[in-house]
Amino acid sequence: MHRLIPALIATALSACSTDGIVVTREQAIVPDVEIHLRYLGSLGSVPTSVLANPFPQDSDGEAVRRVLSDTPVRPHLRYSAAPVNDPSGYRMVVAFGRWPVGGDSYCRNSGLTPLPAPMDTTAMHIVLCFGTATLAESAGHTGRIAAPDDPRLARLINDLLVALMLSPQRNNLESPAF
Repeated sequence: MHRLIPALIATALSACSTDGIVVTREQAIVPDVEIHLRYLGSLGSVPTSVLANPFPQDSDGEAVRRVLSDTPVRPHLRYSAAPVNDPSGYRMVVAFGRWPVGGDSYCRNSGLTPLPAPMDTTAMHIVLCFGTATLAESAGHTGRIAAPDDPRLARLINDLLVALMLSPQRNNLESPAF
């Protein structure tokens, strides 16, 4: 029962978005993402890479990581620039664009880049990695977001983190569009 409640919350939050945010993919690869998230919380910050960042004023991804850190989903988690060969082995990948074609993952292939989204759309993927293994992933999209301070970016990130972190039992691979 305790696993059912987070899944219901995630479903409600994802389905009730009022500004066109659609979560199109959520998948937990490991059975209990919660254990990994607790450990990440003890580390102080999650190494986070931002790929294909559409915001020219945020070339280093720091504004996107700040929005991640400000979400209420896991208030104790902070996101920092991903150092090369982080000793913890954990990292988060935030990729803007459509899901890459093929069976490769952002965790196994650090050179993987997302496909461009339509000009009127902001599409995003969030992937939790441990080494080269994907632990969980989520994806979604909304209308074009022009700047990282747009409140819709915070809502998109929040919805994707909810899908990634609070619904480890769900595997929704129905929509390959984004």
